[in-house]
Formats: sequence, structure tokens, C-alpha cells
Amino acid sequence: VNGGENRRWGVELEFKTEPWHRLTLAANLTWIHEKSAAESDATTGGNLTLTYDDRTAWRASLSGHYIRWGDGSFAHPDARDDNYIWNLSLTRTVLFRHASKIEIHAKVRNLFNGSQYATSYYPDPRRWIEAGVSLRF
Repeated sequence: VNGGENRRWGVELEFKTEPWHRLTLAANLTWIHEKSAAESDATTGGNLTLTYDDRTAWRASLSGHYIRWGDGSFAHPDARDDNYIWNLSLTRTVLFRHASKIEIHAKVRNLFNGSQYATSYYPDPRRWIEAGVSLRF
């Protein structure tokens, strides 16, 4: 039943460094407070990414995503949170001519088999790998 008033407010912060020895660090943080007539709760989330780019052939990134759902009734009782999910991405350019480019890429998702879900009906998959080839022309 929809009824009553629900308010949300929050803050977002983000920064990214200039490249240093081909490495870049980026991070962001989000805090959201939600309040209804009977309940109040806060959610915190963040991302952290370290990227390497040699600007010719190799790109790599290690990124982590954090979430902390509040302890109030807005969070599902069997939610799993308060940890990072890490991903690793590698890309290699094998051919670059004029406006065409061929890249080989691989991604390892959920690198450390973390768990971070809103309800146990939809748990996170364990570690998995994606690989492919991209042709840009």
C-alpha cells in the first residue's frame, strides 16, 4: 500500500588522480538516508578502481564495489553486504591501423568469490571469466 511520505537525501563524493607512471586511481562514495513516517535508514556505497594504461597495447584495471545497506527495515533481513566485490580486467591491442583496431580482452568477475546481495533469492554468482575479441572499424 502506498501511503505517507518518504524522503531521501544524500551525498556523493568522487575523485580521480592524474596518470602517474601510467596508473590512475579513482574512487567514489555515496551515502543516502531514507526516512518514512515510521522508519529511518541509511545506505552507503562506494567504488575503488586502479587502472593501468600504457596508451599503446595494454590496459588493465582492478575495481572494487562496496555496499552497506542500513540496519533498518528497508534492508531485507537476509541481505548480504558490508564487503567488496572485486573485478579484474585485461585488454591487449593486437592490431591498430588507421581507423581499425583489434583487441583481445578478459575479465575476471567476483575475483575473491565475495557475496553482496539484497536478498538470498538472488545471490551473487561465484567467480566467472569473460573473454573475447573486439574489432573496431
